[in-house]
Amino acid sequence: MYSTTRIVTICFQDLRPGMIVLDPVFSASAERFELLDDYPLLSVDLIERMRMRGVSPSLRLRVLSAPGGLALRLSRCLAEEQARIQMAADLGERMARFVCERARCDSAENLLGPGGAAACRPILDRYNSRLLSALPERLPSLLAKNEVSAVESILGPRCGKIPFPRDRPMALHLVIDASAGLAGPTERAALDAVSFFMEHVVRVFKNTSVRIYAFSDLCRRLEYPVSETAVMPGRAHGASALRSLLFHRVRGLPNQVILFSRGEIDDWKECEHLAPALRFRGMDFTHISPAGSSERDARCPSLAELLHGNQIVLSEPSAAGAAAVHAYDRYQGMLAQAAS
Repeated sequence: MYSTTRIVTICFQDLRPGMIVLDPVFSASAERFELLDDYPLLSVDLIERMRMRGVSPSLRLRVLSAPGGLALRLSRCLAEEQARIQMAADLGERMARFVCERARCDSAENLLGPGGAAACRPILDRYNSRLLSALPERLPSLLAKNEVSAVESILGPRCGKIPFPRDRPMALHLVIDASAGLAGPTERAALDAVSFFMEHVVRVFKNTSVRIYAFSDLCRRLEYPVSETAVMPGRAHGASALRSLLFHRVRGLPNQVILFSRGEIDDWKECEHLAPALRFRGMDFTHISPAGSSERDARCPSLAELLHGNQIVLSEPSAAGAAAVHAYDRYQGMLAQAAS
């Protein structure tokens, strides 16, 4: 598609209609000419407006030149990509701020360091998703500071390799253990995470379908916003949650499960019976629990291990929401890595 395109550097006085300016343009008063931010095709009127703003005739600019129809398509592609990059950057900043505030850490990358997770059991990568046999040192991430332009993404050296995830269809299942009610620190942090996903993440990652559940004696699928009285306390019947996940999983799409629980599951044998079905269907599983919680006893594997998932054990229960956002970002990065 792009074999007939050319990127050249020319002086402002040599601009012609039909070209696309790739560099920011500033007037004599150092004012940015924002009409070029969406990479429009240059017109006689647009060139004249820049000239009236005092843009120097000798200013050298990178421009893209292509046949008429292709130039129009490239202009639209660049504008769409730039808008998507900006939306992703804004979401990444919100996510990083959410993580840092809830985990009381200096940066999102420190969430699972000494101040965030219990040193004995952070994320257990040996039980990770089957998307990758081994995690690379750096996954595409919204939480990391990414500097990439639409030109690099579509035409440049990073073509098709932007450093953050694309908005691919996936299902995110947020499961809350309500056996002790929804008013404890771990449960409130879980509800905080639910709010963040519903109010911020899905507005940018529109192809992420979020499903919310709470379980005690039974598992219920909840609507947002979630009330703290939505589910009555009771016994922690984890098998009811696993059955709901099997029933509500979205076929043909990646399914990520994030379970918030204090750790104790009352129907362990039933969970063991259901675990192979979830593993067979490739549902990615992350269990977030506070330090000191125990699942049955030390002789039994954790629920995360049983489901071939990850376990995050937090020294600070109120950081559970931050850990969930971190886990979602990580899974999105794995999807992006697997697709590249």
